[in-house]
Amino acid sequence: MSPPNAIPIPEGSGLPWYQRLQTQFWLLFLVLMVVLGSLTYWLGLVLIRDTLSAESFRYETESARRVQTRLSALVSQAETLAAMIAELAAVAGDPANPTPAIPDMVNAADPEGLFTGIGIWPIPAQGQPRRSQLWLRSADGTLVARGDYNDPRAVPYTEAAWFTPTQFTQPHRCYWSPVRREPLIDRQLISCSMPLMRAERMMGVVTVAISVNTLESLFEEASQDTPGYSVLIDSDHRIIAASQRLMTALRAQPASNMAELGQRYPALSPLALQLFDRRQAQRSALTRSPAYDAGAITRLAAQTRDFSRSDAEQATAQIWSRLGAATQSSAEPVISHIQNDPVVGGHANAVVFELPRSGWTIIKVRAAQEGFSGAGYLFNQALVLTGGGVIIALLLISGALRALVINPLKRIAETLALQTDAESSLDIVLDESRRNEVGVIARLYNERTRHLRELMDGALSMKTKMSLESAQRRDLERALDRVRALHLTTLGALDDAWGLLDAEGRLVQVTPAMEARLDRRQTERVDRMADEVISLQGFDQPLSHWLRQALERGQAVELPEAGTWLSNSGDLPVTVHLHPVKPALQRRASHVVLVLRTLDRTADAQAQAQGDLSPVSGLPGRLSAERHVKRLLLEQAATSHAAALINLDRFEALNVLHGRTAGDELLHRVARHLEGAAGNFGAVYHLNGDEFLVVLEGFDANRAQVLISALCAQLAKAEFRWSSKNLSLTASAGVADLQPDAERPFNLLLTQVDAACQAAKQRGRNTTVTFTPELSRSQSLIDNTLWTRRITAGLQENRFHLTTQLIASSKVLQSEGEVFDMQVALEDEEGFWAEPSVFMPVAERLQLSPQIDRWIVSQSLVQLGQDPSRLAAIGRVRLRLSPSTVIDPDWLTFLIDAFETHGVPARHICFELPELDMRLSQSAVLPFCDAMRAIGCHLAGPHPLSLAAADRSGWRHLRLDEVVLDASSLAGLQTDAAERLMAEQALQLARVRKQRLLVRNLHDPEMLKAWQLLGADYLEGMAVARSTPILFNTAR
Repeated sequence: MSPPNAIPIPEGSGLPWYQRLQTQFWLLFLVLMVVLGSLTYWLGLVLIRDTLSAESFRYETESARRVQTRLSALVSQAETLAAMIAELAAVAGDPANPTPAIPDMVNAADPEGLFTGIGIWPIPAQGQPRRSQLWLRSADGTLVARGDYNDPRAVPYTEAAWFTPTQFTQPHRCYWSPVRREPLIDRQLISCSMPLMRAERMMGVVTVAISVNTLESLFEEASQDTPGYSVLIDSDHRIIAASQRLMTALRAQPASNMAELGQRYPALSPLALQLFDRRQAQRSALTRSPAYDAGAITRLAAQTRDFSRSDAEQATAQIWSRLGAATQSSAEPVISHIQNDPVVGGHANAVVFELPRSGWTIIKVRAAQEGFSGAGYLFNQALVLTGGGVIIALLLISGALRALVINPLKRIAETLALQTDAESSLDIVLDESRRNEVGVIARLYNERTRHLRELMDGALSMKTKMSLESAQRRDLERALDRVRALHLTTLGALDDAWGLLDAEGRLVQVTPAMEARLDRRQTERVDRMADEVISLQGFDQPLSHWLRQALERGQAVELPEAGTWLSNSGDLPVTVHLHPVKPALQRRASHVVLVLRTLDRTADAQAQAQGDLSPVSGLPGRLSAERHVKRLLLEQAATSHAAALINLDRFEALNVLHGRTAGDELLHRVARHLEGAAGNFGAVYHLNGDEFLVVLEGFDANRAQVLISALCAQLAKAEFRWSSKNLSLTASAGVADLQPDAERPFNLLLTQVDAACQAAKQRGRNTTVTFTPELSRSQSLIDNTLWTRRITAGLQENRFHLTTQLIASSKVLQSEGEVFDMQVALEDEEGFWAEPSVFMPVAERLQLSPQIDRWIVSQSLVQLGQDPSRLAAIGRVRLRLSPSTVIDPDWLTFLIDAFETHGVPARHICFELPELDMRLSQSAVLPFCDAMRAIGCHLAGPHPLSLAAADRSGWRHLRLDEVVLDASSLAGLQTDAAERLMAEQALQLARVRKQRLLVRNLHDPEMLKAWQLLGADYLEGMAVARSTPILFNTAR
């Protein structure tokens, strides 16, 4: 019986069979055997079988080439002889009888008597008798002249199938006719028909005929030393000649062509079908070639006796293929495998050669056991021997490992399994006698157990020491909590003057802002009562009274009214705030943070603090102007106020002529001029670019027009010097009254002054116009009002619609999934869809664009979340944001909620930032980008090369994943070397900054191809795919 606290040990080694080392070794050996077997098979396949197969294939092709060479020589000899006779006939006075030495010429050129007939066939003139010359070889081998075909009762030879196709043949080229029977000598003949040309006009035909018996003799002679059998077929797969072995097999069931041969012997059907498919492919290629003439084929069929259209098509195919009109078959042989060949009595291999000049095909068939099977047998024997050797080697290795490794480790495992508890395990000693790694493991184990026992003894003593130190550590942690709470609270008020007071009201610490305004040095102020150091007036109670309240309540105290701080910098209006500091584990606050917040900040200071100060002009921007207007209408609603929008005339042309640096300097000087002239009557704000807004307090529109007209007149007379040049400009202005009763007074003000300013520009510029109701009925204002109504209705009645446009990815990025650009369209009252470029500017002016952006994001996430399979196939979806969304403080909260609601991972979304003036918006854009990257979204923005030089520095600080470049900016990329270099630099800049480049507005396929060759990451435009309301459509 085992002890009650003994560790349960399974039978055997203490491990399941699948975890035992022996099992794992056997599995390893099995894997090695499979790997080595596969490697052996592959090496044998490459080094042995493929080599032997290649040699066998070369031998078979060489034996077949001997037949091909003999027949090719005969074809060439026939064409040469026909060309000689045609040349003699062409220059002779009488083409029908060029010379009486024709038989002698033929015998000299053909001493073996291979040619059975020679003919000269002139085309008879209308109404004239036939004058053909025909020599046929008799039984004794002499050529005998025959004139039988000149008999008027005979069928005209000009309608024969060996004559009419010759009209399409080139000079000195033969048309090889199908096998025909010559009735005068009762023999099967094949004719080489060559056109007889004179002055590029066909005068007749010259024929050289070869007997099929001659071809069979030559064919048998050339192939008699090779095993198997051979077949010679013409271009229509009719059998011309065959080996005696095949002819003997066909004697009972003769076949005239390959189709019949396949029907007689089904084993040959695949070979016949393969040849048929090749012929059909050739004909199909011919019909697509420029040389193909269907009308000529029809005329040939009509001109030829007993000639179908199929026959005519086959004849012209032979001729046109030699002209290059169709793709000729390769001169390389093709091998086919025949299962259970009936002639050789088993599996066979067929080597197919083509004779391109005659259109004939040679088929050489040989038993497989005489070719490739030998290579396979040697390969199999080598594979068996190698595999057996590998198995024996693995078994020997397995036995050695079992004796040297597995059994010793098994004994160690059994010894260790005898332990009953953790303490007794330290008493086990392993056998260290083996002089190998097993002995080293046992020795190391014994050393470790000795060390562990020593450590356990030391741990007991350390436990006592740690219990004594724990109380001290708790005291230190409480003190650390008090210090941490003290610093965290005081750091919250670093923007203003503050000081740290203890519970008695002594000044313990001050910030530099407070120190600068106190009249004593720091060493004299420390540990002095705050009432003695800080002089405050205008409060009904001393500072110590409010200090006690803060300590008693344990909450922050803000004095109800402002007072005056008598500092060494002067009398400053301030508000007083007291924040108690309550450390952990304490009920009462130990310190109080005193904050003195001054109230003397000017509009410029507020604007700078909120990131609304233009770095170009030094003036506050739109946000400050809106606050100013709201304050006037709230505090001085009974008083008339006016504002004027001043727009510099032709300022963009000045930028182009002198550069943006000159434009920025001019904006700065104009701002100083406007500020000096109108600063006593109101405030000047820089809205954007070349637009300034002047808010005039206590002015009505008429008085404001007089003042602004004078101001613009002074501006026109002023000269601004830049780079030794005097620059002058004019300005157009629009004036309007502030409307306190309007729902959105500031937006209405901007709309009215903008309409009046546009009217001033239409009247010739350099003038001032006051807004009137008539201007509100102008077309631009009507359009703005109309689109305002449509946008509002679109948000309320769900008239916005999503569309997607597929973006092409480079080959490297295609594995990440499809990329789409998500766009929005607005449906009007008549059901037409308007693009974003029409209504988004109006929405931006009315500050409705954030609502539209939120609708786009929500609906996009709904579409993506509905189909998980579609979401898995999508890499990124690009969403374009408006400028107002980027500075929206509630955007991040909305976005996080949207991702959690719809369950779409943020990595699938890429937000594209608009082109912002980073000099005005950098303080808002940087936190926005950091927040988007923190939740996992991708960011895109304009490429630095598409921005003005003054704007690039701000964008350079943003961490963008993608940059966007408009293809129209480099429209001459394909022809202009300079623009191509700029495109390469744009791509290189993106690579250096580890950003991806998207090229947009690619509407020309050639431009798309150019950017693809350059290596752009993403490509978008109508040349890739159009925008479609069928979301995530990948069709192009």
